[in-house]
Amino acid sequence: MSEFEFKNYALDISKKAMTQGQVIDKQVITQSIETILMTDRYERVMEPSFGSFLSGLVFETLDSTQASKLLDDIIRLIRTYEDRITILSNRCNLKVNLPGHYIELKILYVINGGSVEEFNKRIVFWFV
Repeated sequence: MSEFEFKNYALDISKKAMTQGQVIDKQVITQSIETILMTDRYERVMEPSFGSFLSGLVFETLDSTQASKLLDDIIRLIRTYEDRITILSNRCNLKVNLPGHYIELKILYVINGGSVEEFNKRIVFWFV
C-alpha cells in the first residue's frame, strides 16, 4: 500500500485533471462570494488588495443611508473579484439589525449563461 492514501476522492484518468475552463455552478459561486466577503483586506500576502472591509464595521452604527452605501460597496467588491456572474443590483438588499448586531445580505445574480441565483448571508459583528 502506498504511503499516500486517497479516500473520499474520485479520479478519472481519462479526463484531464486540470483544465483551462472555469467551474461555474451555484455552490462554487456561493463559496467564492463568501471568501471575498469574509477575507479581510491585507490578509493575503500575495494579493493584499483582495478581500473586504466588513471586519472594520464591528463598532459602527449603521443607519439606512450608510447601509445603502455599504450594499453598493459590497456589490462593487464582488464585481471586482467575481467575473462569472452578473449582479442584479436593483434586486439586492441589506438589512441592518442593530439590537442583534448583525446584517442580512441578499445578493441576486445571474451565472453568466445560466439562471438567476441568490446569495444570502447573515453577518454577525459581535455577541451581546
